Amino acid sequence: VNRNNRFQVVEVKNSTPFRLSKRKKTFELRDFGPRQRVEAVWVVQLQFHLLCSGAASALLVSRSATKGTNVFEMQRDEEYIRLILTCVKAFYERYCVPGKRPPKNALSDLKEHRQLLLKTRQLALRTALLHHIPHEPLEGADPRSARVRRGRRRRGGARARGESASGPHQQPVTRVEQHAQCPR
Repeated sequence: VNRNNRFQVVEVKNSTPFRLSKRKKTFELRDFGPRQRVEAVWVVQLQFHLLCSGAASALLVSRSATKGTNVFEMQRDEEYIRLILTCVKAFYERYCVPGKRPPKNALSDLKEHRQLLLKTRQLALRTALLHHIPHEPLEGADPRSARVRRGRRRRGGARARGESASGPHQQPVTRVEQHAQCPR
């Protein structure tokens, strides 16, 4: 329930900050932060949540392990929900009832499907950032317990050439030693 005493759906998307290194012996900590916009693939899910719950809006929370949280608010769109239901019904009648395997781009001939795709992109783009919550370490957390160590760039990299290795699109690399219980 929001501050206006109205029910809202909340969907949380967590992004993992870990990437497996090329050598596959360590994990790299590369946290790109929370999403800066709502992804188009999330729009149908959010609108379905709104249909099922009866809520007028949904909060989408994009969380990052080390760089905070972004909160977006998406309004219910009745026309969009009608398009979703039209496409689901067409798909069900064409492929599920007769037990036929759907071809690639199964609904491409359907006018409502083309409208759905266009409106999906529009809804994603017009859903604005509501709030950013900065990252705060957990109280009492021991940063040494994760056994994290800074990685060094190998020869031939930017630092070896005397250039700066940091830029607007480069993330610092941190390696987390693999523990016995981690999947390989």
